Amino acid sequence: MPCSDASFWARRLTSLGVVPWAIPLRTLTADALAAALRRATAEPLHAHRARALADLLRAEDGVEPVRQAVERLAP
Repeated sequence: MPCSDASFWARRLTSLGVVPWAIPLRTLTADALAAALRRATAEPLHAHRARALADLLRAEDGVEPVRQAVERLAP
């Protein structure tokens, strides 16, 4: 059985309010996907939350903490 983090990210994006709901793979159909896409694009709240999250991520320095961790581990 392949290992995937898709279900983790689906739950995470749902909890952040940037998507309406996660569709379990076993129940994924074209109709279910179309309904989710319609809802995600029709509700301004999802776009607003996605923009707010994007702003936070854009302001984050993802390189410096990694550089510091590597330096701590280097001999």
